[in-house]
Amino acid sequence: MKQAPIPEREDERLSALRAMAVLDTPPSQAFDDLTRLASALFDLPIALVSLVDSDRQWFKSVQGLCISSTRRDQAMCARTLVARDGLMVVPDLALDERFADTELARAHGVRFYAGATLYSPDSHALGAFCVMDRRPRQLDPAQQELLRALARQAQAQLQLVLRLDQLHTLASELHLRQQILEQRCVELENEASTDALTGVGSRRAAEDRLRHECAIAQRLRLPFSLCLIDVDHFKKVNDRYGHPHGDEVLRQVASLIADAARSTDYIGRWGGEEFIALLPNTDQGGAHAIAERIRRRVENGDWDRPEALTVSVGLSTFTARQPGAEHLIGLADAALYRAKAAGRNRIEAAATPGDG
Repeated sequence: MKQAPIPEREDERLSALRAMAVLDTPPSQAFDDLTRLASALFDLPIALVSLVDSDRQWFKSVQGLCISSTRRDQAMCARTLVARDGLMVVPDLALDERFADTELARAHGVRFYAGATLYSPDSHALGAFCVMDRRPRQLDPAQQELLRALARQAQAQLQLVLRLDQLHTLASELHLRQQILEQRCVELENEASTDALTGVGSRRAAEDRLRHECAIAQRLRLPFSLCLIDVDHFKKVNDRYGHPHGDEVLRQVASLIADAARSTDYIGRWGGEEFIALLPNTDQGGAHAIAERIRRRVENGDWDRPEALTVSVGLSTFTARQPGAEHLIGLADAALYRAKAAGRNRIEAAATPGDG
């Protein structure tokens, strides 16, 4: 068999073929229905959907033969790629020197061949929809047009496979992007709820938690206390040792406060060198004990610079007479002010009125 001409822009054609994502895929009923229909309509024993790869032709669907591919240099469909008007009819392969010694002619007794070119969406020839017989024959013009119509249906199925593959890829990409966005949302939520410097809760998260705990305490009539904790003379630490060292001091203070608190308590950075500790189900006596533990833990910390570091604490306890979270913060802030005015490194508690 003489070698079929190589189509122009062969590299682009092969890229288009492989982009269809059809080569070496399992049998498909949609394609098999078309080849069975072609065999019945033309009363021919053999019908194929052939795709011409770089060194082979591969059959997406085959009726009447027990093979799945041939070498490209043995492929009649390789010539259909460059056929005028996208159609090639060979009435008798035995009389055509181009095809007389092909594998299909020699090994399978094929004498008649007719093929219509299959095109990609960008008009590259991919293969052929073809019918064959083991005896010579012809196709009249109506039959040739019918073969073209069947080829167009096979071509539409190829493009549908491409679209489905593209949709699958797009769905995978969208799923991946959704996962990335969800992860980023979690990160942003964590960033919003966590103080970047110290790792304890942020001011906004602490405010939300405070309102939540106050609502629970009011609804269930449970005790609830909070502590405002201020690092004493922190401005002198920054002025003397610099802000990087001051940042490290704040990180250590936050860690010491968290270590002194209970697992049910919430620690947040209220602002600057001030921290807040929310103490659920804790009355004033219990809150004072926790505040003292925090004060001692900081006072006895392993400080290299400055040589000593202390905190002042103002605490308040929720009662039925308190109008809400803002009032509770105001009481704790006033108590903290008194602790600092009285010499620092001490705890002051807001007065707790009776419920009556």
